[in-house]
Parts: sequence; C-alpha cells; structure tokens
Amino acid sequence: MKYAFMSFSCPRLPLQGMLALAVNSGYDGIEPRLEAGHLHGIEIGTSMAERAEIRGLAEKSGIRICCLATGVCLTDPEKQAEELVSARKAMELAKDIGCPLIRVFGGAYPDKVSRSEAITHLARAFRDLIPDAERTGVQICLETHDHWCHPEHVSEVLALVDHPTAGVNWDFQHPLRTCGWNVENSFRLLSPWILHVHFHDGTLEQSRLEMLPAGEGVYEVEKAVKLLQSIRYKGYLSGEWFDWPDYTEYLPREVSRMRKFEESSSNNPD
Repeated sequence: MKYAFMSFSCPRLPLQGMLALAVNSGYDGIEPRLEAGHLHGIEIGTSMAERAEIRGLAEKSGIRICCLATGVCLTDPEKQAEELVSARKAMELAKDIGCPLIRVFGGAYPDKVSRSEAITHLARAFRDLIPDAERTGVQICLETHDHWCHPEHVSEVLALVDHPTAGVNWDFQHPLRTCGWNVENSFRLLSPWILHVHFHDGTLEQSRLEMLPAGEGVYEVEKAVKLLQSIRYKGYLSGEWFDWPDYTEYLPREVSRMRKFEESSSNNPD
C-alpha cells in the first residue's frame, strides 16, 4: 500500500521541504491542508504558473500529491451554494497540480434540519459535483468527521449518490471515539466507498486528542491495515498528526511500523 502524511506535521515547511521530507522519511505521497496557514503554497488562489511549478516539483521528486484536504462543508442548505463553489475551485486546483482527490466535510447543519434531511442535502451536493468530477478527473471523498462520524449516516449518503466519483475518506478513529464503532464494523459498512484513509493511533480520551505511536494505542491500526489489504486497497493511507514533536523522528518511525503491519498481515492471512 501507499503512505502519505498531511501538512499538519510540518506546517512551516515550503513545498520543496515537504517533498524532501517525504522522500527522506520513506513516504509515497503528501496531503496538503488548504486554508490553514501552512507554507506549502498550494491554495485556491495559487496562480496557473505556480500550479505548473508545483506539479513539476512533485513529479520530479517522485512524491504524489495524493489528496487536497479542503475545509469545504457541504451539508448546511443555507451555505451549500457557496461551499459548492469552493469545492469546484479545489477540484480545478487538484486537476492542475496532478492530484486525483479532494477531501470535504459534511459539517454542521441547523437544528431545524433533521438527520434524514441532512443526508438528502449532502447527497444532493455530491451529485451536483459529479459533472465537475467527470470533467476534471478529480474524485471527492467525505471524511468520517464532525457531524458525520457515524458509518451508517455516511453510507446512506454515498448510497444515494451512487457514483464512482464520490467516496469516503475513512478516518477510522472518529467512528471509534465518537460513536463506539470498532474498526472492523466501520470498515465492513464503508468499504465499498473507501477512496482515502487517515490514520494515527491514540487513546479514547474525550477532552483532547492523545496520539500514540502506531500499534501502542486503541485505534486498531494494525487491524485497519489488514482489512484494507483484504480488498486490495490501492489508495493512500495518510498520517494525520497535530503538534507532535519531532516530525523528523516520528514520520519515518510511523511509516516503518505501518509497513511492518502490512508485511505481518501478508504473512499471516486469516
């Protein structure tokens, strides 16, 4: 499988530094977070000349910009039109720099909107983006996050969309910490739509996010690797670490552990 890390690990590095870090740490890709003040230089307002340079730098390095992590939230009917514009701009940016995927959120919605109505609103937004996805060749993935951590809700949305341009960014710790869904149950429901994966390990502490090295927490990271292998997953597993020193130490350690989990699973299939 292929491994990446998000720019939260190195927010003060420019793109060339981030690409070099990926090469030196043993990764296959990077995932820039847009509109977060990170210094990678990949933003909606990036010029066409800059986009061409970004694409060239990534191709030269051999590191794929595997996903653009946007902050787009598509559920709220009162804000949906504006958010769809942002999603389309992100898809154009992704196309121009050779990135195959954008991440979006479902986000919050007004109290007057029921869960079933929210599912309908969110599915409609994804369907509205299908022509743009087909034109650009960029897929859209909904992260299991915020008001959309519950695998049943996410699966209902994607079943309604029913199109290969739409899928899930499976961050398996959110269903576990928020909804009590273990990795296997979450995977079984969402596996038909998994386009991208976020991973890290940690505890179930609810007051703050406590991260731990892969395999030392309760997020069942090794189980997730084994389950993804069972469907011959071809996408990226992208590490998401916040304010965790020192990235020159933990980035190579974490990808090494993930590859060992992968090797162990291959050697010991069920």
